[in-house]
Amino acid sequence: MTDGEPFNQDLKKELEATFFIKINQLNKEADSYYKLNELQKEAVMKEVMKERTAACKGLDERAGGANMMKWVAYLCTAHQYTVSHYDSWLDYEDLAFYVKGDEVGFSLIKADCTKLPEGDREKVLTEKYKALFDRLRPVIEMVALTSTLPIQQAFGLLCNPFYKQQEAWMVTADDERKKQINDDLHTLREVDCEVSA
Repeated sequence: MTDGEPFNQDLKKELEATFFIKINQLNKEADSYYKLNELQKEAVMKEVMKERTAACKGLDERAGGANMMKWVAYLCTAHQYTVSHYDSWLDYEDLAFYVKGDEVGFSLIKADCTKLPEGDREKVLTEKYKALFDRLRPVIEMVALTSTLPIQQAFGLLCNPFYKQQEAWMVTADDERKKQINDDLHTLREVDCEVSA
């Protein structure tokens, strides 16, 4: 899927329909559009918290923080889906959080899908998971700061969509794929302990 090949169209549709992830769409017409570096700024995230709190009709910014973490969690779950179902990793130069009417999610900018190696899968995945969480950690910390959610709770909210999705994956997977999903989950859990402690 790399070296100039087009992004897998089936995966692209699945990411958009299930995880609210757009591939290589800038969404400049969006009502709100924040790139990764902007989401790390307190003033910007305060604005996002106001928007998210109003959108979910929350009583305070903690509701907005939980809502924002839902979208971050979908982004993380999309990575896991791509790993366990396509044996590939989502790569992208940048990402942006966007709101366009009722449409909310992340847009991956200059995205590609890199096939995982058959050997050293666990080692490669561990490195990629760590890099992903290192990249998202400043955003999650800023969500916690501006919404007054405890940081442990903010990280904990990453699990909700994932476990719901994993149950659905196991229903439709064959035995070989079930084993792969469980093996990848084990790798992810090991990284989670290190990263979000």
